[in-house]
Amino acid sequence: MHGLAGSAAVVLLVLAQTRDAWWGVAYLLLFVLGAGAGMLIVTSAFALPLLRTRRLPRLDAGIRIAASVSSLGLGGYLAWSVGAAGVHAAAGLR
Repeated sequence: MHGLAGSAAVVLLVLAQTRDAWWGVAYLLLFVLGAGAGMLIVTSAFALPLLRTRRLPRLDAGIRIAASVSSLGLGGYLAWSVGAAGVHAAAGLR
């Protein structure tokens, strides 16, 4: 799911307006730290409930299988959608 939010475009727009290279580096460093912290918090929030299911092996396995299948399904759908859009664009179709 990385890159779907368009944050790279925002970073490039801000860096293009920065007159001093050191301010650009500082902004980039701050952005990277903030993005990393955000991913850490969100991942932890998703993982904490799964720690509780360790005592219930069947529920734990079911949740992990459901999460895996959902992830593969979403990834496959996105890959197919992007691939189909690319093929249509290359062929000049809409």
